[in-house]
Amino acid sequence: MILQNSSFRYLSQNFLQSFLAILGIALGIAISISIDLSVASSKQAFEISTSRVVGEATHHIYAANEQAFDEAYYRDLKKKHGLEKIAPVVERFLPLVDKEGEDQSVIRLLGVDVFAEKDFRAISSNIELENNSNIFSENSVLVSPQTAKQIGKKLGDQIDLRVGNKVKSLRLAGFLDASGSFDNILVTDIIAAQSFLELDKKISHIDLIQEKSGFFSSSKSLLTKQDLKKLLSKDLVLERSSLRTQSVENMTRAFNINLTALSFLALIVAVFLIYNSMSFSVVQRRKILAVLRALGTSKTEIIKMIFIEALVFAFWGISAGIALGIFMSGFLIQLITQTINDLYFVLEITSFKFSYFSILKSLALGLGVTTVAALIPAFDAASSSPQIAMNRSVYESSNHINFHRIAIVGLLLAGLGAAILKLNFAVIFLGFTALGLIIVGLALCSPVVTKFFCRLFEKLFKFAFGYIGSLSINSISSQLSRTSVAIASLVIAISVSIALSITIYSFRDTVVTWLENSLQADIYISSPRLVANRNDSPLDRKLRQEILNFSKEKLSGILTYRHIDVHSSLGKVQMAAIDKSNTVKEIMMFKALAKNGWQNFIKEKNSIFISEPFAYKHKLKLGDDIKLATNFGNQSFKVIGIFYDYGTDQGIIMINKHLYRKLWQDFELSSIALILKDKSIVKDFVTELKTRFKKFKVLINSNIDLKTESMMIFDRTFRVTSVLKIISIAVAFIAVLAAFMSLQLERQREFAILRANGVTPTEITQMLILQTMTMGFIAAVIAIPVGIVQALVMIFVVNQRSFGWTLNFALEPSFITEAILYALLASVLAVIYPALKISTIKPAAILRND
Repeated sequence: MILQNSSFRYLSQNFLQSFLAILGIALGIAISISIDLSVASSKQAFEISTSRVVGEATHHIYAANEQAFDEAYYRDLKKKHGLEKIAPVVERFLPLVDKEGEDQSVIRLLGVDVFAEKDFRAISSNIELENNSNIFSENSVLVSPQTAKQIGKKLGDQIDLRVGNKVKSLRLAGFLDASGSFDNILVTDIIAAQSFLELDKKISHIDLIQEKSGFFSSSKSLLTKQDLKKLLSKDLVLERSSLRTQSVENMTRAFNINLTALSFLALIVAVFLIYNSMSFSVVQRRKILAVLRALGTSKTEIIKMIFIEALVFAFWGISAGIALGIFMSGFLIQLITQTINDLYFVLEITSFKFSYFSILKSLALGLGVTTVAALIPAFDAASSSPQIAMNRSVYESSNHINFHRIAIVGLLLAGLGAAILKLNFAVIFLGFTALGLIIVGLALCSPVVTKFFCRLFEKLFKFAFGYIGSLSINSISSQLSRTSVAIASLVIAISVSIALSITIYSFRDTVVTWLENSLQADIYISSPRLVANRNDSPLDRKLRQEILNFSKEKLSGILTYRHIDVHSSLGKVQMAAIDKSNTVKEIMMFKALAKNGWQNFIKEKNSIFISEPFAYKHKLKLGDDIKLATNFGNQSFKVIGIFYDYGTDQGIIMINKHLYRKLWQDFELSSIALILKDKSIVKDFVTELKTRFKKFKVLINSNIDLKTESMMIFDRTFRVTSVLKIISIAVAFIAVLAAFMSLQLERQREFAILRANGVTPTEITQMLILQTMTMGFIAAVIAIPVGIVQALVMIFVVNQRSFGWTLNFALEPSFITEAILYALLASVLAVIYPALKISTIKPAAILRND
């Protein structure tokens, strides 16, 4: 009972410190759980979206170049060869258009054959139709009630969609079942879809269901996979539905790993904050605990009391952290969705994924870190003899010896982390482990470095500030058991902020350099894009010709580009067909180029260039072969060059445009780049083109505009990183506030003695500000090299092994200035409350009760 009362009295008297400890735990949990739930929600959205469209299909048949193909192939398989469980599908993502004609969110149009659907998707059941409506009616669609509500439509309303350069309308004729399984999908009859999309009897793919080891046929009881492949023409590819799902999941794997890395860094900051708060609550009570020991309280009882306190802190911290994490995840989901839509594929998150695993993981994390953080100093306090524990000077002297040992351990941990980084490991989480060891290891050196700086500044402070300066600097070094923990926490937080700033800036600097080299043309024209970094939709042929005829007198050159997905021995890959001009040669920045590589590319031999991320992801080098599915069957292509590219982390293949047209029979273009004779007319000519060809709704951008748009996409991609950077700075402030508050409030007797000897409240306030600013400055000086080391690991290890990009290391002097300002600002803000509190103390009352 005495122990319980002692514990309760301490916590209630130090409510603000207790609150900050709980807040530290809550932030650590919130960071972890918000990213987990956001990633889980995006993954669930993709899985639901895929399952709606795939249904029960086990295989799909696609064109080699992923374009729509003649439905006659389906009729042959169905009627001529008697395949039973087979269905044609038309599928297209289309932008919704508002009343002002502006593109809004993207929705999927799914055209199906109702009579073939019974084995694949339960679309024909539980349909609520408008009076006199029919699913077979032209321009009629069905949606789920949730989707209708989301887009603000009711039965009979028109839904405006952009199809290429035109705005066309569909009528909402009925509702699908209300289970939510068809959210964000417009379902219509396949013939209506073909007419609406102007596909002229073409389909997107064919769905099939495999029974055991084959496909059921009326003419032949069972067709094996090999039998079916023999029936297909050379320009068609048979693929398991699971492979396509896995391929898309692999797209975002590196992105999710990057989020995990950011979460990991923020979590390290939070762990130090938790340790900081819990250790202070124990260290502050060493005298009380010593008295309890002297009165007969056992070590076990002391440890048990602190363990119960830790559980109380953990309970409230975890509870608040889960609530805060769920709230934060709602915000992060929007940022993650935007990034996925910018870089990978169209995704609409319509439901929140609540992950019990994430909750359990956060629970284990909070309990584990909090109890360990409390029990380490608890064991130390309980193991010390009451005489030593009550004598502060003896305790500090012993700790000064331990700090040298701790620094050696820290250097060993950092060395171990560096050794792990030298290993060519495939598991990226080993990189996180190594990064954590380096950060923690260097932070453990903080006490020794702090002591060095105190000795270095001692004479300077005495000369500049008199006895106030001496008291300030000496109190830091004489109380390293308190001050070093606060400094270490601030070092971790500031170093993470520096590392993120350098990493983002280095990436940005690399992308800017790449764009400057890549965007050599003056004007770029492309069709509207669903995914920001892809030009899949072809330009209208009539538009192409009109633009070229209109511009030819002002042009000195034209570059064309065709972006498509193709099937390969490595799965579905992105490919671009490019010109073989000298301008293109100058644009491409090669990491490696085979001898006579460009000459072979021009000669239209079966040779290709691949991007650096593609080479890294698939472990390819010069001279390796890749099999690509063409309209004339699978053909081998030799890698003759590896080029730098930062447009996609999935990597891309470049092929000679003429060779592509010959093998894929595709004469479309995704974009055109115009090189003007007179560079001074670019801006006016862009305006003229936009006005003249407004009806086509194409994207027409100048070189400068395209660079600006590209950097806007880049900045959107790194918003999540910036948010976590802000959180880490907030955690830094909380860490230093908790530490400095505990430190200063604990020294009330010392301040009372100073007041009794004639030191004024103003001078004490000056001493506190000087002391905390010095601690902040020392923390910033230590954090700068630690942050640079973290940035090096993030850029050359985590990034390289996640995305395959080679980045330039760029360090702005402003990052160093910011780090020092953050540390000093946090220190000054943290000392305000203790200074106000101490300025009101009454020396006689404190010394009388001592």
